[in-house]
Amino acid sequence: MHPSEMKMRAESFTKKKQVFVVVAFSVYIFTSIIVGLIGPSVLTTREAEDNLTPTSHIGLWQSIYNLDRMNLDLMVSVEIQNNKEYQIETPAKFILDLYGKSSENGDKKEIVLNDVHTRTIKCDSHSKCDSIYFIHETFIEYSIYQFFIQIEPDTLETELFSGVTFKFEFYNTHFVMFRMIFGFVYVIFSIFVLLFWTYKTSKISWKVFTFEQKWVTVLLFALVFFNNPFFPITIIGRGWFPEFLDVLFILVFVFLMLLFWLVMFDSFRFRPEERTFTKFLLPKISILFVQFVFNFALILIQRLHLKNDPEYEEADDLKGYKPLAIISIILFVVYLLWLIYSIYRAFREIHQFTNWKPVFYFFFNITIIDIILFAIFVGVGTLHSEKSNPLVFLATYGLFNFYIYTLAIGFFPTTESIDMIRGAARQQLGDDEDEIDKNEKQNQQITSSDDNLRGDDIEMDQVNKVNQKELNQSEKSEKLDQSEKSEKLDQSEKSEKLDQSDDN
Repeated sequence: MHPSEMKMRAESFTKKKQVFVVVAFSVYIFTSIIVGLIGPSVLTTREAEDNLTPTSHIGLWQSIYNLDRMNLDLMVSVEIQNNKEYQIETPAKFILDLYGKSSENGDKKEIVLNDVHTRTIKCDSHSKCDSIYFIHETFIEYSIYQFFIQIEPDTLETELFSGVTFKFEFYNTHFVMFRMIFGFVYVIFSIFVLLFWTYKTSKISWKVFTFEQKWVTVLLFALVFFNNPFFPITIIGRGWFPEFLDVLFILVFVFLMLLFWLVMFDSFRFRPEERTFTKFLLPKISILFVQFVFNFALILIQRLHLKNDPEYEEADDLKGYKPLAIISIILFVVYLLWLIYSIYRAFREIHQFTNWKPVFYFFFNITIIDIILFAIFVGVGTLHSEKSNPLVFLATYGLFNFYIYTLAIGFFPTTESIDMIRGAARQQLGDDEDEIDKNEKQNQQITSSDDNLRGDDIEMDQVNKVNQKELNQSEKSEKLDQSEKSEKLDQSEKSEKLDQSDDN
């Protein structure tokens, strides 16, 4: 049993309801996949071909026109044609110049000048070599870009190759609008669900929430920022801050999800009182926090470096990139093994907690679907990248949004539970009000008794004053009588003395 009285809808899910929830969740996801498949292409690609001749110095000029900020960024790569019957893998030194112009007749501004880079050319027999990326401009500031690439003949046997193809790739403006519209829809839906959740539970103490409901509250807040309501700033802002926000929002949400999965599956084999922070949460938070820091540093350094150096290529130019990536992969493998072990132990021990079985199977079913689809999308993104297919973008965002919405439905408190807790709160409030009224009455009685005592004191004071006045008056009258008696005595003595003198 949960330590809280806040029961969840998932606790009363029958098998039919479980199947219905899983089917509805799957329909949501596959609908987003279909919409992604028919969406506009992510990239617009333009190609220009040139010839390689064995001259003493080779220079290739190319230009790209009619770009704007809606194109987001620009990538320039070169493919060299191998005309031999054997494989080739050889380093070559390239010298690159890059210029930008606001208009056809505008002034030419130097962006990169005489920068030397060494790239490795790899190609099979009679085929195009692997693409060599030279430029990745992450903010379109000019409408025209001009490139001048020189190949030092001492570092490349040009007779091995027959031609070169320039590829200019930039975001399709239709896809950018597609991204903004669906991103806005996801933001609105996530805010609506968050407000509904907080409104319904606003009068309920956080202490009453179950373990699952606390996590859903955190994930709903993170989902709003994962959908990135600040995406339009990326189009109009050139600084590092939009890139920083984008990386931060995505990674925080993803690692919260990874922590949530590990904590949830591991929690089913522990009683609530056994889930202490030090022994239960801290080890999980530690391993994922270290992995978060590694990934955040790698991605952010790469993206920020691109803003300052459009020739930057992490695989070749960033020292220590591969060791850091290997450490990150090792940590992720440790996490996967831990997660698999937690799922295995949860299945073995869930029979001891019969009341948690519906919650466990509800969570397990939709989470396994989510993890499998996420792995598929990551694989597709690795092979083709998000920039080649809108399916990856829309399906990934739709997957996480509908997953959190489904969790919110299953872990939402039942109506009876809300009414019971609110009734208990109202009863407690009524008891408190009765106690307050009782205290007020007692205070009033004490006050009235004090007033009566004060009235009695006032009356006594007045009586005392009257008595004092009477006493004073009596004393005065006595004094007057005594003075009169003394005067009479004096007069009698005088008269006696006069009589005696007359006799003499």
